[in-house]
Amino acid sequence: NQNELRYATALNEYGGTAITSDGASNRTTSVELTYKHLLSKIKFKGFSSVEGKDVQLIDITIGNLPRTATYTIVAPAPQSGTTPTVTLDLDDAYTTLSYTGTTELTAPEGGFKDEDGKTVPTPTGGFKYTSLTSEGVLTMDNGLVFPMEDPSSVTFTVRYLSADGKTIKTKSSNLPDTQQWETGNSYIYTFYIQPAGPITFRTVTVNDWEDGGKEDVQF
Repeated sequence: NQNELRYATALNEYGGTAITSDGASNRTTSVELTYKHLLSKIKFKGFSSVEGKDVQLIDITIGNLPRTATYTIVAPAPQSGTTPTVTLDLDDAYTTLSYTGTTELTAPEGGFKDEDGKTVPTPTGGFKYTSLTSEGVLTMDNGLVFPMEDPSSVTFTVRYLSADGKTIKTKSSNLPDTQQWETGNSYIYTFYIQPAGPITFRTVTVNDWEDGGKEDVQF
């Protein structure tokens, strides 16, 4: 996952004069700083839509995440009125997030096929799955992403095993546009899946930063 990004602003006015070029300072008071989170967190919880019918989920890929963002910093007094900006650029590796199952899956004779009957290449480490029931099970780790006003362009793709255990099926959807991603917030998406139907998102939960929300740290 992408490393966390924070920025600091001063809570109080600066005491004394600025630090001089030789490192000396007449500062009479300390500077209090508050650190704020620049990114957002996203997490996913998965369920089977039908009670008694588990879904053997192989992997999830979240794609089309923004690679760059520009943040405008509003400076506190006595520098109010200045609006410096910083452009953040993520490595390409962070434009997708992924989840892979944890239980070993044995391939049938001849290997797994896709829905067109073509052999699916075995990934490094073999195939693994997570069994989704109507009670849940899967909780995907937090992904750190840039804030977005409308995340509905973000893609959500799952691969899962067919009922006969021989075919790997794929379903894709876009995230719902019901909740924008804000700096310092975290969002927990609840999704449901069944072999005969589409992926459905039912809730988006926001709590505090650790569980899914906003938190500032002061020093």
